[in-house]
This record gives sequence, structure tokens and C-alpha cells, in this order.
Amino acid sequence: MTSHNLLSHFIITCQKYPKVKALDYAGGHYTWSQLNKVSNQLAWSLIQLGVKPGDHIGVFLPNIPETLISFLGILKAGAVHVSMSGSLKSNGVGQILENSRPRVLITTQALKELVPQDLPFLEKVLAIGPDASLDSLLDGSSVAPILWPVRPEHLALILYTSGTTGVPKGVTHCHSGLTANMKNFAQCIEIQQQDRVLWFLPLSHDYALNAVLSACFYTGACLYLLPDFQSEKVLQWISVHRITMIFGVPANFAMLKNANSQMDSVRLFYSSGASLPIPLSREWEARFGRCIHQSYGLSECGICTYQYAETYEHGSLGGVIEPMEIKVVDPESGLEQPRGQQGELIIRGPNIMRGYWNRPEENAAAIRNGWYHSGDIGVCDSKGHFKLLGRLKLVGVTR
Repeated sequence: MTSHNLLSHFIITCQKYPKVKALDYAGGHYTWSQLNKVSNQLAWSLIQLGVKPGDHIGVFLPNIPETLISFLGILKAGAVHVSMSGSLKSNGVGQILENSRPRVLITTQALKELVPQDLPFLEKVLAIGPDASLDSLLDGSSVAPILWPVRPEHLALILYTSGTTGVPKGVTHCHSGLTANMKNFAQCIEIQQQDRVLWFLPLSHDYALNAVLSACFYTGACLYLLPDFQSEKVLQWISVHRITMIFGVPANFAMLKNANSQMDSVRLFYSSGASLPIPLSREWEARFGRCIHQSYGLSECGICTYQYAETYEHGSLGGVIEPMEIKVVDPESGLEQPRGQQGELIIRGPNIMRGYWNRPEENAAAIRNGWYHSGDIGVCDSKGHFKLLGRLKLVGVTR
């Protein structure tokens, strides 16, 4: 097994904890052994359909176990997972399919109605039934181990983000990048096999696929999956399942801040997607006795900073995580700014995307001399901690 393939770490976890629960959802659960076998079946099913290493496979699913199984099975077959949000409208679906050109699309019967007809590159649409079961697709497929050999630089994942333009852009990540981010994220949040991780945000997002899910694969922590965010349901699951880690966005924590004592089992609160308002941060810590951790990261570059409890400051995104590098530069001259002076954040390291799929002009603007130019304006203080101040208005550049 190779260290640059996150699936090799997933398989090690399955071998260490075969009978331990890996995924819990409304209606059932999978052990690590079961999750390994069903994703093997999906990989073999795709291969029997003619899927070859490097082929693009679209996944247009809501928050159901099959979304996670598809991610694993596609990578095991050596193919590229094209992630599509289950909340997309028909025009967004068409734009992403035209850009990524997958050979196969995995979706539901309901979402299939949004898929444009007569796409010449789309050879097969696998629509799972109304009960969200993969049984018909997997029927007769082998459960034998499979892990297609891939090189570190081989493409693994395309994530679509609209950025500031509203036009979907495919952020591409190779196997080594996913693995590097997995290890960085798992180390920062100090996730352990005994942790019970609650997830209610879209599984199609970088936050899930390139952070939380991979950290569970790496350590054997159990993922508790909800279809969406409903505060009463979230609080119920925290209490019943003794959840230890919650991942959300600021709006989620704003809706949970008036909860009663159901939070006593939780040892990590983590917010991403937007800057956490300082008043909410202060109120949360005063009420629950624990801070809400933040980091700086993007779909294009994974996790870059982390805010540890020992050095926690409200409004801060923490310090840079090695081996990632961040510079604050003048957006006009490109010269690095001294600490305390604002500028554009540029990032370099193993987590960085390979580029936007089929967008050479935007790639040339975004990645220069190995540095990803984020378009974010920030500042690094005297302690080496970063704060985000806003967005750079890019003249003549769309990203």
C-alpha cells in the first residue's frame, strides 16, 4: 500500500477495526468491514461497466450513505470522483456535466429528472431507487479487495465551487494532495478512534470530502450522518449518541447557542465556510466552556491554518500549519508585506489544487510560481496568527 493514497489508510483502518461502527445514519449503520466490502462491490461494478482509471464519474446525490460509498468505490476503481451538490438546479447540473464530462453519473431517481438528455459523453446514468439503495447496482459484484494502483500526481477528485462569479469551477485534487490534507486536518483536530463525529452539511463539499470524512477514514472515528441541519434533531443526536465532535458553519452555531446541557459530551466545536462573528464566538465560549475552533482554508488549498485552544483569540484563524506556507503580499507589486500590514493571502504546499478543470486562463492567474493566489485580503499579526479582512477585487480576472 502507498502512503499517498488515502484509501490505503482507509483499508488499514478497516483491518484494525472490522467490527467497529464506521457510519451511523437514520435507519442503520455500517461497520468498517461492511463499508470496505460495499465500496469494493461498487468499484467492481464500475469496472464491469467499462470504467477505466482516470475516467470521470459524477456523483449527484443528497446526504445519504451511498454518497460516501460512491466516493470510496470510485477511488478504488482508479477513477475520478466528480462531486455535485444534491441541491443543484438543472442549469447548474448541465454546466458541471459539460465541464467535467463524466462517463457515468450516480444519482437518485428524483434528481435524474434534472440531468440533461442526450449528452454524448455520458454513457450511463445509474439512478438508485426511491429507497436510496445500491442493491440493484451491486447485485452479483465481487466483494474482493480492490485498490487500483495510482501515482501521487494522479487526479482523484473534482469539487465544484462557484467562487465569486456564480459560474461552477472544477477544483482538482490529486491523491497526494488529499492524503496530505487528511493528515494535516486529523492532526490539528486531534481526532481519535473513539470519537463520534456529527455531520449534517452537504457531503459533496470540500469540508466533508477533503477534511472530515478523510479524518474519520484515517483514525477509525465513527461518522454520524444527518440528511441536513435541523437544530432539534442535531441536539437529539448529540444527547442520544454522546457526540464528541461537531462541524458546522457560523449559522449553525448561531441556531444552537441557546441549547441546554446537551453539549456536555462534545469536546470539539469547529466552524468553517465563513468567518465566525466575534460576539457569537464569545457567547458560545461563555455558555459552553469551550471555544469554537476555526481555520483558514479553501476548496483550492485545504486546511492552511488552525486555531488551537491554547492560543485561542476571538476573530483569529490561528497560525499556519506546516508544511503549508502563507504569505501576505501587496496585490499590485507581489512584494511580501511586514506583519501587521494587510495584503492578499497566497499559499503554497502539498494540499494545493492542481488547477481548475479545463480553465487554463484562470489557472494562470490563480497559480503563479507554485503559489495559489487566493483573492482573500488578510493580515498576519506579531504572533503569526492570521485574520481575514475581505476579498480582493480582481481587475480582468474571473475566479
